Amino acid sequence: MKVAFLTLGCKVNQVETEHLISEAINRGDEVVDFDSAADVYIVNTCTVTAVADQKSRQMIRRALKHESARVIVTGCYANVAADEIRKIDPRIEIVSKDRDFPAAVSFHTRAFLKIEDGCENFCSYCIIPYARGKIRSKPLEQIRTDVENLVEHGTKEIVLTGIHLGAYGRDIKLHLSDAIKTCLEVKNLERLRLSSLESIEFTEPILDLFENPKLCRHLHLPLQSGSDKILRLMRRPYDRKKFSTLIYAIRKKIPRLTLTTDVIVGFPNESDDDFQDTIEFCQEMNFAKIHVFPFSPRPGTPAFEMTQVPPEIKKDRVERLLAVSNDLSKKFYEGFLNRTVSVLFEQKSGKFFTGHDEFYAKVFTSDSVELGKIRNVRVHSLYKDGILGRVV
Repeated sequence: MKVAFLTLGCKVNQVETEHLISEAINRGDEVVDFDSAADVYIVNTCTVTAVADQKSRQMIRRALKHESARVIVTGCYANVAADEIRKIDPRIEIVSKDRDFPAAVSFHTRAFLKIEDGCENFCSYCIIPYARGKIRSKPLEQIRTDVENLVEHGTKEIVLTGIHLGAYGRDIKLHLSDAIKTCLEVKNLERLRLSSLESIEFTEPILDLFENPKLCRHLHLPLQSGSDKILRLMRRPYDRKKFSTLIYAIRKKIPRLTLTTDVIVGFPNESDDDFQDTIEFCQEMNFAKIHVFPFSPRPGTPAFEMTQVPPEIKKDRVERLLAVSNDLSKKFYEGFLNRTVSVLFEQKSGKFFTGHDEFYAKVFTSDSVELGKIRNVRVHSLYKDGILGRVV
């Protein structure tokens, strides 16, 4: 049987789809490209924004063009809008997201290890807590086994991920630091990286673990807004002072650390002054990169009922904040010039091999290297969205 997969949304969705692909291969099925002829099409959907819903529907309709094939829809959009999806076509089969997806899926050089699912924050703009449900944490014994298996199969770097990673352990009387320690104890693991986590959940026990050289010096802490007024409307559990106090404490203990973030632009009631506060705060925090998202109203969330910012203003603000992000990224990468970095090479594109160092800097080289290996590179110039160097 030929099976085609398409994934929308976050890294957790990617992990879960890769597991389904592995299961299909183990059954003897042939996995084909989504645009090829197949017997079954599986769409793993996202519902984090209205645009994500629209893309999910588009991909479902693309699969439905293959009239004789089964079309199976899963993921967060399927969880919260099953009736809406069924109206597209009666052929569609809805499968609720399996809460027991195995956590670890190897991507050869880097593996994403899902250790937590669910979210209970209920920010005013977010539908995910309704789609994913309560927090569910993976037991430490299973985490250790997953890491050992990945390392045994050649994985060099593992990224801990979850829907609300910083909440790991709340349901089983543990803490994220316990999961990190468990991973770091595994022999022959070369790198461990943390995916996105809330700033208020980055505690001293986690900070202390960065003394271990295996733990990559890179944090992604979503800010969402630099305006205290907007943070209150978003129901975020911090303000500018709490966020900046944490960042200064982190950088005092770990002077060289990459900090990236997410910002939502054009949230309801965001004034020009609120947006200017965001720009200035992002510059003060000196992020290496800002992931900028225009606000997308989600039915069923409190923010949907608030006074909306006109689309043309949102578009302008997105472009302005992206320009700030580009300036900060250039400054970040200039700090690598004439330095030697340790790079895990992941892919080859044209004449260049590319990978990331422990600070999550994107590194290019025209020297021939073996993918999946860590090599030292002497950086000599900026290049595209990263840095260029020679293997030493």
